[in-house]
Amino acid sequence: NADAISLWEFTDTATVGTAGSAGSNGDPELGYTFSRPAIGKVQTDTSIYKWVAVFGNGYNATEADGSASTTGKPYLYIVDLETGLLLKRIMLSYNSDTDSTSSPNGLSSPELADINGDYVMDYAYAGDLKGNLWKIDLRTSTSNWASAFGSESTPKPLFKAATGQPISTQPVVGPHVNAGGMMVYFGTGKYLEENDNKQTGQTTQSFYAVWDDLSNTAPLDSSNLQSQTIGNQSYFTVAGKQYETRQISRNTVNWSTKRGWYINFIFGASSNYGELMAVKPVLRGGRIIFVTWVPGVGACQTEGSSW
Repeated sequence: NADAISLWEFTDTATVGTAGSAGSNGDPELGYTFSRPAIGKVQTDTSIYKWVAVFGNGYNATEADGSASTTGKPYLYIVDLETGLLLKRIMLSYNSDTDSTSSPNGLSSPELADINGDYVMDYAYAGDLKGNLWKIDLRTSTSNWASAFGSESTPKPLFKAATGQPISTQPVVGPHVNAGGMMVYFGTGKYLEENDNKQTGQTTQSFYAVWDDLSNTAPLDSSNLQSQTIGNQSYFTVAGKQYETRQISRNTVNWSTKRGWYINFIFGASSNYGELMAVKPVLRGGRIIFVTWVPGVGACQTEGSSW
């Protein structure tokens, strides 16, 4: 009796209102919904607040399924949690990526951030398959919700990763305890397509920690960050069991000139072995904890390994 107990459904076809417009319950730009919704309270107008579900349009929206995307661009949806009706759809396509139906993009899971402790969400952060990390301003009113940088028709991301570094996981956001603003933590890579399951011929992926100092500088890239490196991989033994470890550099970040740090998933001059990140990191007690994955090399072997 799922139909009788479900509260609402948002699909790639609308049965209420005009598809993609405020008040509808569907939009053809919605793809496969890999995006996990974030739930929070936002301000929709003066002294008016609503609980909402915020999610990306996901992937493969251009597939010919009877309601295919006509743009191939990434979108953020903000839906009334009580009614399931769309409050706003925000286009997030960086023009240098030339997103189109022949070169489609898609928005991954967003993270909501309350920067002033009033329990009302101020910003959303989300990545896309072309390596853009977006910051979306959700303050004051529905009419003002938009990308924090650029314009409504030509938005700009907060950060752009290197070519071939998709962001398929939800970022984590926490305060910069010394300099103010927010730190946004996320990794790159995807485990969605057949070629993602290979150790050879892969683009090196990375983990990024980007300082959003709440200024108007965008987009940032790795040249604005302090690099860290994976050094030697070595073994140590405890109680007769052998463990493999990596040594990581501790290069100091000069926060007057840098906006964060990053580390590439490669050590020495070796191959990256297809190492990628496809799960959300965890922020705990001043530490960012994340898991990377290395594909297996044969059908009869254990399927991959992790760091």
